[in-house]
Amino acid sequence: MKFPRVRMLFVWVVAMVGLCWSAVCTAENGQSVVVPLGCQAPHPMRGKSTRGFPETVRVIHRTTGGFWSRVRVWIGLGDNHASIERVGVVSELKGGITALGLYYLTAKFGGQSMNLLVDTGSAVTAVPMQQCQTGCPSGGNRYSRENSTSGVAHAVSCLSTRCKTQTCQSSTCGACSAAGQCCAGGSTKSCGFQLSYLDGSFAQGALQVDTVELAPGVGTKTVFGGILAESENFGNPPVDGILGLAYKGISCSPSCVPPVFDSYVKRGVVGKDTFTICMEESSGALILGDYNSSLGNSPIQWTPEIPVSGEKTFYLVDLGGGIDIGSERIPLPDFKVGVLDTGTTLIIMTDAAFQALASYLREYNCEIPFLCQNPTWFAPVSCIALSDSELERLPVLTFSLGSVKVDVSPFDYMIKYTYQGVLYRCVGIQTFPSLGSIDVILGEAFMQSHVIVHDREQNRIGIQKRTRSCSSY
Repeated sequence: MKFPRVRMLFVWVVAMVGLCWSAVCTAENGQSVVVPLGCQAPHPMRGKSTRGFPETVRVIHRTTGGFWSRVRVWIGLGDNHASIERVGVVSELKGGITALGLYYLTAKFGGQSMNLLVDTGSAVTAVPMQQCQTGCPSGGNRYSRENSTSGVAHAVSCLSTRCKTQTCQSSTCGACSAAGQCCAGGSTKSCGFQLSYLDGSFAQGALQVDTVELAPGVGTKTVFGGILAESENFGNPPVDGILGLAYKGISCSPSCVPPVFDSYVKRGVVGKDTFTICMEESSGALILGDYNSSLGNSPIQWTPEIPVSGEKTFYLVDLGGGIDIGSERIPLPDFKVGVLDTGTTLIIMTDAAFQALASYLREYNCEIPFLCQNPTWFAPVSCIALSDSELERLPVLTFSLGSVKVDVSPFDYMIKYTYQGVLYRCVGIQTFPSLGSIDVILGEAFMQSHVIVHDREQNRIGIQKRTRSCSSY
């Protein structure tokens, strides 16, 4: 089955714009900035990556031998006349399997527009340079210091104090200074940086300084990565680069630079060390410097981040070892530490946790068509045609984030995709052998019906059920 390209949509939101001076542009009265998010079909998930949507999915075609056959399947007795045909489908996902995907904003670097993936699972911001010749997609936006309109653009020298000493490795750096600083490959006078991921994708280049505006007229001078080489699977047009919104504890690559949002807070561009993510199927909004409860009818509920020794890194939450289905608590192995990550498309858990969840569903929900067949369609990234009335029979999965209960409906964890007039639902949960100290990644499938507030001043996460469009903020 070939999957068609998904149209990319924007919902534009009015940004509060203030005055600009000395390469620092602040929000009016130091308040909040609302940035529109575009939605892009996800990267294909490759190798050991947790990001994107798998290249291969299993599509279940329903065939039955009549009304009584369907009834017997629904009550779990099985039937020789009812069958499930498994079809392995390989797609490049250039346009994506579903409207749910990666979310990006349009920012300006020295006046030059760049589309940035919004990623709360990393802390570095990087964009492709005009000089990039290896791996950078053709036709996308490129950054050039020569074309900057700020008057402050320059590369970070490899000999400067910003370039960390004793970090050079000859296998990844273009050259090493006498103090062990990592000089960039292809630009050895500049301080180098490297980004790498579990799937083998990477980007590397030279650190740059220029003004970065995440909303029109609102920005500041800051440090970011200028990509000179990247792997073919790093970028995914129309996204050009990445905006890392995690804590600075993971911003060393190898030199440690302040994340862009940290610079916004430090220089008073926004009023609070807080940002809010609102996502829908094909659009969204990033609110910098504040939060507002107007997107839902219920109050925002708060849960503390898991405290860590040393510098903070990810947005970690306590999942309590299981989920609730109705009034029953379902213990799940490897289900204690979760991370909220907008750079991950699906909900990621270990195979042991998924199998425990699937076993419970097959034990108590055999009235749902074909759920209890062998093989079942409830498997990671399997797809089946289900009507809305059939989908409603699946239970709501209630996650515990500390004391906060978050309902994820089957309309969220069963991702919709229409092909040749048939509406399929794909299981939006993927398994992963091990995530180290993290048990579960709560990606966009978890977040898309909720407003997520990152109150970094008070080390807490706010969650609100969204009842209005993100554009109504």
